Amino acid sequence: MAGPRTKAYRKAALEALIRRSKDYLASGRVREAIVTLTLALAESPSDTRILFALADACRRDGNFIQAADCLQRITELEPGSFPAWCNLGAALWTLKRAPEAARAFEKALSLNPESAEVHNNLGMLLFQAGKHTRAIAHFQAAITLGPLIPQIHNNLGNALSAVKDLAGAQKAFEAALDLDPDHLDALNNLGNLFAGRGEFENAKKCYIHAIRAKPDSADAYYNLGNLLRGSFNIDEAISCFINALQANPQSAAAMTNLAESLQVLGDLDTAEEWLHKALVLDDASDTIWGLLLSCMQYNPVYSTREIFQEHAQWGTRFVGRRTTLPYGNAPDPGRPLTIGYLSPDFCGHPVGAFLEPLLSNHDLSAFEIICYSNTVKEDATTVRFKSCAKHFRDISNLPDDEAEKLVRGDGVDLLVDCAGHTFGNRLALMARKPAPVQITFLGYPGTTGLSSIDCRLTDAICDPEGEENFYTEALVRIQGGFSCWKPPSVAPDIAPPPAAARGMVTFGSLHTLARLNPVAIALWSKVMKAVPNSRLLIFRTTLSPIARDRLSWLFAENGVDTKRIIMTSAVPPRGGHLAVYHEIDIALDTLPWSGHTTACEALYMGVPVVTLAGNRHAGRMVASVLTQIRKSAWIARSREDYVAIAQRLACDTAALAEIRRELRGQIASSRLCDGPAYARAVEEQYRLMWRNWCDQNAAA
Repeated sequence: MAGPRTKAYRKAALEALIRRSKDYLASGRVREAIVTLTLALAESPSDTRILFALADACRRDGNFIQAADCLQRITELEPGSFPAWCNLGAALWTLKRAPEAARAFEKALSLNPESAEVHNNLGMLLFQAGKHTRAIAHFQAAITLGPLIPQIHNNLGNALSAVKDLAGAQKAFEAALDLDPDHLDALNNLGNLFAGRGEFENAKKCYIHAIRAKPDSADAYYNLGNLLRGSFNIDEAISCFINALQANPQSAAAMTNLAESLQVLGDLDTAEEWLHKALVLDDASDTIWGLLLSCMQYNPVYSTREIFQEHAQWGTRFVGRRTTLPYGNAPDPGRPLTIGYLSPDFCGHPVGAFLEPLLSNHDLSAFEIICYSNTVKEDATTVRFKSCAKHFRDISNLPDDEAEKLVRGDGVDLLVDCAGHTFGNRLALMARKPAPVQITFLGYPGTTGLSSIDCRLTDAICDPEGEENFYTEALVRIQGGFSCWKPPSVAPDIAPPPAAARGMVTFGSLHTLARLNPVAIALWSKVMKAVPNSRLLIFRTTLSPIARDRLSWLFAENGVDTKRIIMTSAVPPRGGHLAVYHEIDIALDTLPWSGHTTACEALYMGVPVVTLAGNRHAGRMVASVLTQIRKSAWIARSREDYVAIAQRLACDTAALAEIRRELRGQIASSRLCDGPAYARAVEEQYRLMWRNWCDQNAAA
């Protein structure tokens, strides 16, 4: 009789443990519940009620590993348990074990194909894995089964956006908002869709609606800030990013965009402070690092050595990323070569005006051209680049491992990075060394810091002998100049110098405001003092009230009457920004980062440019341009020389008129615009680099 009484006693004790655990959970004492359920499970290891309860308690306690173990055990005991498979998928998803989670959700669906929740969860998993088409199918199934759930419509919209079905995405976001007009995710996502299509007002309405619905919405403030930044409302954008940080002080993205906006206005020191704060939160972000390294290039307080050391330190993060796969490229020095160009700027971007003369003039009998485009928004210039290449690969949505497979599969011999640390770069891809020979040039005025990049194209003006110590790459100097420029297809006619009509000389600057640092303003102030009856015109679409106040203060500090400084952000209705040069007699270059594109445009409009040959590549680019067009007399070797050159030009209005008439023709016939000659010079260096690799490969 003892056996049955013992069995009954044990059963009663087990039930008591289960009841006690429920009481613990009801009162929020999760740890006590876990202990109690663990004791119960020891008494009855196959009791799925206990396993379910223990899994739930562990989930509440944040112990998803034990929760998953319990749920896995249930699926072994009851393979047909839909709740077990469903909850197991959720636990594995939280543990970032995505493939296992997907299999669990698929099993759950095989048991209950009518579950909108599981279709939605599986769709989100697939979306995160980049399997957008499959995700769309599951979201659509979920909507069929649960049409009144706004979040599923929102998820469908995200997936449709990923496959560039923007019309379908808009309908999905609007369907979510029909069900819940204040749905924050849908409002932000619809706003982002409108912003991507350039529908500024529609996007703004979405973000403002989101902020009204939830005044502490960090995402809505962040998105509105991006929208305002893109329309040059920088001061308002800064306010939005600050509001976003008040709502979410741990947002590295908001810190980064706030810093970028401050950099645009020229407040480099404050921008750097925010970037360092962002790096504390996300020290692996190439975007943050790229902005910080660019800030150092702009800022005159840093020496060339300090800038190099920071870039090299950044590069050490990637030492272990180089893949060890062998190259299948035939080591034949004389065969036709495949050249890959990697850039985010195959579009109407300043870099594109320097890339196009090279790509459009390659010898296609000796070189096969492939463009690897990280371009976000294609345009008419993109179409021209596509015509220059045998293949045009859009890698903007490809992760680095897939992009590497693509480059290797194309048999690229030389891969050329054209971005450096500028926005949209793929230096992390270059760090993997997908091609035998890797090169960087053009887009960024300094070293990348990557040991995986073999060479940097430059010239003897930008990088004279001795500069090798400031690069992780070997310097390869192009004969005739490191760049070749394609003038705009449509440009305003040359106008007489304004000094002839005004009786005073107008100096001018169209540079990005980040270049207008205290050292540059101090030098310009000396020019203004040396030419008393003169004025200075500063044009930039980002000339906000904050920027104007900063510049006015700097000039006043240097003893220049601010009434002599004309600041404008209005683009002339005819001729665009180039028409601003009709109001300028002499362009003043910046330091320590000179205005490469700005100088080319000024010269093409007949305006002489005064530059100071600096102490780094960034500060010598305009000197290289002036050397190419045989105007070395405008290159200063000291600050005193800079002032003297500007003063000499300003004192001879007749000479300014002659320069104005002749300069465009001189540029058009110079080495600066000789695409075929430039392409041959670059190809010669490509061939030498390839021969060196073949020799090293043969020796190995």
